[in-house]
Amino acid sequence: MKTPLRPKSNKPLPLDRRFIWIGLALVSLVIQQLFSANPFFTELAYSRGLFPLLRSIWDYTLGWSPIPLLYPAVFGLLFWIGFRWYKRRKDKEKSSERTIRQRLGRGFLNLLGVIAVILVLFLWSWGFNYQRQPIEHRLEIQLDSLTYDDVEQEFLWATDALIKAHARLGDRDTTQSILATDLPADLETHMRDKLKSVLQANDYPTPGRVRARRVFPPGTLFQLGASGIYLPWIGEGHIDAALPPVSQPYTLVHEMAHGYGFGDEGSCNFWAYLACMESENPSVQYSAAFAYWREVAREYLFVDTTQFKMVRDQLPQGVKRDLREIRNTIKKYPGFFPQASRSIYDIYLKSQGIREGQANYSRVVDLLVAWRKSRGESG
Repeated sequence: MKTPLRPKSNKPLPLDRRFIWIGLALVSLVIQQLFSANPFFTELAYSRGLFPLLRSIWDYTLGWSPIPLLYPAVFGLLFWIGFRWYKRRKDKEKSSERTIRQRLGRGFLNLLGVIAVILVLFLWSWGFNYQRQPIEHRLEIQLDSLTYDDVEQEFLWATDALIKAHARLGDRDTTQSILATDLPADLETHMRDKLKSVLQANDYPTPGRVRARRVFPPGTLFQLGASGIYLPWIGEGHIDAALPPVSQPYTLVHEMAHGYGFGDEGSCNFWAYLACMESENPSVQYSAAFAYWREVAREYLFVDTTQFKMVRDQLPQGVKRDLREIRNTIKKYPGFFPQASRSIYDIYLKSQGIREGQANYSRVVDLLVAWRKSRGESG
């Protein structure tokens, strides 16, 4: 007796989700190129349009989490990897029927699908901000190429500002390093308020309540080659728990600036400096002066090494202790693959349109010089 044929189904075959994500990724890359060609449109449509809406929704839902979202995200990722591995083991008999070419093709398609998901979520949740208008255009300040004399003058100005900021620390033992108790009790809220005040004063939207959390165990981020990091997929900034108190305010607000839609590192340093200087707390102001001096010092070191060492040796003892504490922390957590970490991040920044790569951090010097000139302040 013949087995009756199964009736043909009129249902269309389900579309493979991997192809959907790959298609979305390709469309998103095209949109990224269109945004890159028209930063003004990006500023209006995304950075001041869609992104603030997404920022607010995220911050007033998952942003209320009492623990950093990084932890459940890592746990979820490990669970997903374990589940996929378990499922693959269960399907081993079925997969053994496939040819090597089929298995390689399937694996490659799976990899493309994962990359596509990561890319789409990155671009739409935050990444398009790399294509927004440079802040110097919105602030109407003119950036000039700094000569060696300009760098020297800025280094001397930054040194004077650092010494004055250190003197304002008051009657505490100024020969010692900054302590956590010298900073505001709720540093995250304090720095967010100051950043929002500075951004609003310069006509930038400040939707939601960006979080910046400390990551434990201490040294986690340092071992990965960073003291702070903003993760678009989580919508939060992070600083390493091992970061010395002197660098915490500046680094914290730098990561928050990323959260408010600024991609390039120099702009985030710029906002971090202004926000810290907006604070009434002298230790927070000192954190900004200290961080900025280190940025200018890196530039000046190549201009006149001898003069740089002479100036550094004449700094107050407390400043020297803070510099040593930074160096000791970096030595304590040298990173798993420091050179590889720097190279990967350099490539990442360049892929997002930041031509100078990691050197973009020092763009804060150009921005602050131009900012002070526009306000009639001498350098």
